[in-house]
Amino acid sequence: MSTFHWPSLAYSLLGPIAINVASQLLGWDDARTGISVAIFLGLLLVRGRIDRAAILLAGVAEVIFLSDPWVYWVALPVTFVAVAWWATAGNSAALTAASITPRTDRAVVPAAQGDVDRYLARDYEVVASSDVTGEGFATIFTYLLSKDRRSYAVATDRVRCIASPFGDRVLVSISHANSIVHPRELRQWVYEDSMTVTMDAHAEALKTLAGLGHQPDLLHPEDVLPFSIAVDEASKEYALGHRWEYFRAMLLGFLGLPVPNTNRIRDDEKTRKRVEAWSGS
Repeated sequence: MSTFHWPSLAYSLLGPIAINVASQLLGWDDARTGISVAIFLGLLLVRGRIDRAAILLAGVAEVIFLSDPWVYWVALPVTFVAVAWWATAGNSAALTAASITPRTDRAVVPAAQGDVDRYLARDYEVVASSDVTGEGFATIFTYLLSKDRRSYAVATDRVRCIASPFGDRVLVSISHANSIVHPRELRQWVYEDSMTVTMDAHAEALKTLAGLGHQPDLLHPEDVLPFSIAVDEASKEYALGHRWEYFRAMLLGFLGLPVPNTNRIRDDEKTRKRVEAWSGS
C-alpha cells in the first residue's frame, strides 16, 4: 500500500553527482556548478515527502561539495544510506498504521472509475469494497471477480492489481512494487500504465503456471474480500517482521533497481526456480 512510485531519492542524488563530475572535468567554477544543481533540483519541487527530503539532502551535499569536494565524495554514500533508512522507517510506520475495513456497499473511488469500467468491459463483476486508511490518506478499494472466477482485481486510485488464488498462495500482477511480500505471494511488476498490458501479463503468467502444473482455484464472490485482505495482512506482517529485507528492497527501489520478487512471469528458467520456491513455501 506504499505510494512511492519512482526513485526520486536516487534521482536527486545521481543528477548532482553527474553535474559535479562534469564541473571537475570541464573546469566549471563554483557558481556555475551551484546554479546547474539548483535548476536540476527545481524539477523535484512538485513531488512529495521523500522528494523534499531528497532535495534537502542534495542541497546540503552541494554546499559540502563546493566547500570541500573530497568530504562530499566520502560523506555521500553514508548520507544516502542514512536517508534511505529514515525513509524506510517512515514507510514502516505508515505500513503499521494502514488498515482495511470492509464496506457493506460496492463503492468506487472516483479516480478508479475508469479502471472499473474497463474491468466490467472484460466481464469482471464488482463484488465488494473496503475503506483503506493510513497516515495522511483515505481511499476505497473496489474488488472485482473475473467471469471464470479464477482472478480478482483490486481497483483503487493508488495501485492497479490483479490476483489469482492457489490454495494459501497467490499470484499477483501489480503496477507498483517497492516492498517485500510474503513468500507465498508470487508477484510480477507490470510497470506499464496500461490496463490491457496488466491483464495480458496476468493471463500470460497464469498460462506459464499452468504449464508448470499449477492451476488457480475458483473463488466465490463472497470470498474475494476476505482472501484479498488476508494477502495484504500477510505481506504487511512479513515486511514488519523482516526489517532488513524491507530496508534492502527500499534501498534498491531508491536506486531505481528492481526489488525482489518483481520479475515478469515468463516461460524461462528463472521463473521456474521462482515457482518452485513459491510452491514449496
